[in-house]
Amino acid sequence: MPLDVFQKPIFLFSIGRSGSTMAQRILAAHERTSEPHILLPYLYTTRTDGVYAEYGHKRVVRSVEDLCVNLPEGKEEYLFEVRELVLRLYARTAPQGVRYFLDKTPRYHLIVDDIMRLFPEGKFLFLWRNPLAIVASNMD
Repeated sequence: MPLDVFQKPIFLFSIGRSGSTMAQRILAAHERTSEPHILLPYLYTTRTDGVYAEYGHKRVVRSVEDLCVNLPEGKEEYLFEVRELVLRLYARTAPQGVRYFLDKTPRYHLIVDDIMRLFPEGKFLFLWRNPLAIVASNMD
């Protein structure tokens, strides 16, 4: 499938237990799609805080920063390449003939701003649910 098919990926942002899986299935015409989580590790390579890992994450961030210094366009070029990688992965994993790729992972609410900057042409859906309903859902 040509890579230009996914010029406008769709992102569904929510916190867990907000009904995002149901919304995803409705939007995907009842085709089950995955929650790739692919953007989390790549975008967190530019953040020192908020990561729990077995490896030294702050060292990884410093290494990526050093890498970016050697790129002609710096961090922007690194992020451009992350974007291109993700678009290629969407294109390769999408079912034949599908025009849009819906990426939904509840933890994406942590990196909404980064995703919106990375995919300015994307479509962004925000799903909100009453916090008490989320607690009740977790208790079930």
